[in-house]
Amino acid sequence: MALYVCTTDPKINPSATVAVLRRYAIVRDWEINTVVLDASPLDTPLTAREQWAEIQDMIEERRAEGVIALHGHICDPAPGDRGPLLRWLTERGGFLSVVPYGKRGGFDVHL
Repeated sequence: MALYVCTTDPKINPSATVAVLRRYAIVRDWEINTVVLDASPLDTPLTAREQWAEIQDMIEERRAEGVIALHGHICDPAPGDRGPLLRWLTERGGFLSVVPYGKRGGFDVHL
């Protein structure tokens, strides 16, 4: 598994976010292969983000089975449309797990 965090999100603390994503993976018995911290702005398309190529390579080379990210950190071409990303992952046997956060029942990543 690859943990993916956009460090430019002003609503989160990157270290706390990595800890939350790590716990999320561990309780599911998922092996963490890498942690990717991306300094690209959240509104940057995935293919233009500085560190997304590392995620793509890991999935392509089967060094990671999937990606775990916070809600809102995987940018969508249109709100709620992850179709192209999900098709790409499915074609490679991978998956995306999106972790909620915030005051409405999600994890606290502000620590």
